[in-house]
Amino acid sequence: MEFCGFDLFCWGNFFFNYGFGQTFFSEVFATFIGAGFGVLTAIWLRNWFDRKTEKKKKKKILNLLRMELEHNKSEIYDKRGSLGNVAPIIELSSRLKEESWRAFSDGGELKWIKDLELLDTISRAYYTIR
Repeated sequence: MEFCGFDLFCWGNFFFNYGFGQTFFSEVFATFIGAGFGVLTAIWLRNWFDRKTEKKKKKKILNLLRMELEHNKSEIYDKRGSLGNVAPIIELSSRLKEESWRAFSDGGELKWIKDLELLDTISRAYYTIR
Protein backbone atom coordinates (compact mmCIF):
# COMPACT_ATOMS: atom_id res chain seq x y z
CA MET A 1 0.00 0.00 0.00
CA GLU A 2 1.35 3.37 -0.93
CA PHE A 3 0.86 6.71 0.79
CA CYS A 4 -1.85 8.74 -0.96
CA GLY A 5 -1.08 12.27 0.20
CA PHE A 6 -3.84 14.64 -0.96
CA ASP A 7 -5.05 12.55 -3.90
CA LEU A 8 -8.80 12.06 -3.34
CA PHE A 9 -9.06 9.25 -5.86
CA CYS A 10 -6.37 7.33 -4.02
CA TRP A 11 -8.11 7.82 -0.66
CA GLY A 12 -11.47 6.78 -2.12
CA ASN A 13 -9.87 3.68 -3.60
CA PHE A 14 -8.31 2.79 -0.23
CA PHE A 15 -11.49 3.61 1.64
CA PHE A 16 -13.80 1.34 -0.34
CA ASN A 17 -11.51 -1.35 -1.70
CA TYR A 18 -10.10 -2.45 1.63
CA GLY A 19 -13.53 -2.73 3.31
CA PHE A 20 -12.95 0.08 5.76
CA GLY A 21 -15.54 2.37 4.16
CA GLN A 22 -18.19 -0.32 3.90
CA THR A 23 -17.73 -1.32 7.52
CA PHE A 24 -17.57 2.27 8.70
CA PHE A 25 -20.77 3.34 6.96
CA SER A 26 -22.70 0.25 8.03
CA GLU A 27 -21.66 0.76 11.66
CA VAL A 28 -22.53 4.48 11.54
CA PHE A 29 -25.91 3.64 10.01
CA ALA A 30 -26.60 1.00 12.68
CA THR A 31 -25.57 3.43 15.42
CA PHE A 32 -27.93 6.12 14.16
CA ILE A 33 -30.80 3.65 13.89
CA GLY A 34 -30.12 2.35 17.41
CA ALA A 35 -29.82 5.85 18.87
CA GLY A 36 -33.00 6.96 17.10
CA PHE A 37 -34.89 3.94 18.39
CA GLY A 38 -33.55 4.51 21.89
CA VAL A 39 -34.53 8.18 21.91
CA LEU A 40 -38.03 7.44 20.61
CA THR A 41 -38.47 4.71 23.23
CA ALA A 42 -37.32 7.06 26.00
CA ILE A 43 -39.74 9.76 24.86
CA TRP A 44 -42.63 7.28 24.72
CA LEU A 45 -41.83 5.92 28.20
CA ARG A 46 -41.60 9.45 29.65
CA ASN A 47 -44.98 10.41 28.18
CA TRP A 48 -46.54 7.19 29.50
CA PHE A 49 -45.10 7.81 32.97
CA ASP A 50 -46.29 11.44 32.95
CA ARG A 51 -49.84 10.40 32.03
CA LYS A 52 -49.87 7.81 34.80
CA THR A 53 -48.52 10.31 37.34
CA GLU A 54 -51.05 12.92 36.20
CA LYS A 55 -53.94 10.52 36.75
CA LYS A 56 -52.73 9.62 40.26
CA LYS A 57 -52.23 13.24 41.30
CA LYS A 58 -55.55 14.33 39.85
CA LYS A 59 -57.36 11.52 41.68
CA LYS A 60 -55.64 12.33 44.98
CA ILE A 61 -56.33 16.08 44.71
CA LEU A 62 -59.98 15.60 43.76
CA ASN A 63 -60.46 13.08 46.58
CA LEU A 64 -59.05 15.49 49.18
CA LEU A 65 -61.19 18.36 47.87
CA ARG A 66 -64.29 16.12 47.87
CA MET A 67 -63.66 15.12 51.49
CA GLU A 68 -63.25 18.77 52.48
CA LEU A 69 -66.46 19.79 50.69
CA GLU A 70 -68.36 16.88 52.23
CA HIS A 71 -67.20 18.04 55.67
CA ASN A 72 -68.50 21.53 54.89
CA LYS A 73 -71.78 20.11 53.62
CA SER A 74 -72.32 18.14 56.82
CA GLU A 75 -71.51 21.22 58.92
CA ILE A 76 -74.05 23.28 56.98
CA TYR A 77 -76.74 20.60 57.30
CA ASP A 78 -76.05 20.26 61.04
CA LYS A 79 -76.57 24.01 61.57
CA ARG A 80 -79.36 24.46 59.03
CA GLY A 81 -82.11 24.63 61.64
CA SER A 82 -80.57 27.56 63.51
CA LEU A 83 -79.49 29.77 60.60
CA GLY A 84 -81.84 32.57 61.67
CA ASN A 85 -79.49 33.60 64.48
CA VAL A 86 -76.27 35.54 63.84
CA ALA A 87 -74.15 33.63 66.35
CA PRO A 88 -74.59 30.21 64.66
CA ILE A 89 -73.72 31.76 61.28
CA ILE A 90 -70.43 33.12 62.63
CA GLU A 91 -69.78 29.79 64.34
CA LEU A 92 -70.60 27.95 61.12
CA SER A 93 -68.28 30.04 58.98
CA SER A 94 -65.42 29.36 61.37
CA ARG A 95 -66.05 25.59 61.14
CA LEU A 96 -65.99 25.37 57.35
CA LYS A 97 -62.73 24.09 55.89
CA GLU A 98 -60.83 25.44 52.93
CA GLU A 99 -57.22 24.59 53.79
CA SER A 100 -56.77 21.98 51.05
CA TRP A 101 -58.20 24.30 48.42
CA ARG A 102 -55.91 27.14 49.48
CA ALA A 103 -52.87 24.86 49.58
CA PHE A 104 -53.57 23.36 46.16
CA SER A 105 -54.38 26.68 44.51
CA ASP A 106 -51.39 28.49 46.04
CA GLY A 107 -49.02 25.60 45.34
CA GLY A 108 -50.04 25.20 41.70
CA GLU A 109 -51.33 21.66 42.14
CA LEU A 110 -54.61 22.49 40.40
CA LYS A 111 -52.76 22.28 37.07
CA TRP A 112 -53.34 18.52 37.14
CA ILE A 113 -57.10 19.08 36.78
CA LYS A 114 -57.62 19.59 33.05
CA ASP A 115 -61.45 19.74 33.15
CA LEU A 116 -62.15 23.48 33.33
CA GLU A 117 -65.86 23.09 34.07
CA LEU A 118 -65.08 20.87 37.06
CA LEU A 119 -62.48 23.34 38.29
CA ASP A 120 -64.98 26.19 37.92
CA THR A 121 -67.63 24.27 39.90
CA ILE A 122 -65.18 23.53 42.71
CA SER A 123 -63.96 27.13 42.83
CA ARG A 124 -67.55 28.40 43.04
CA ALA A 125 -68.21 26.07 45.98
CA TYR A 126 -65.20 27.45 47.82
CA TYR A 127 -66.08 31.02 46.89
CA THR A 128 -69.50 30.47 48.51
CA ILE A 129 -67.77 29.27 51.68
CA ARG A 130 -65.74 32.48 51.99
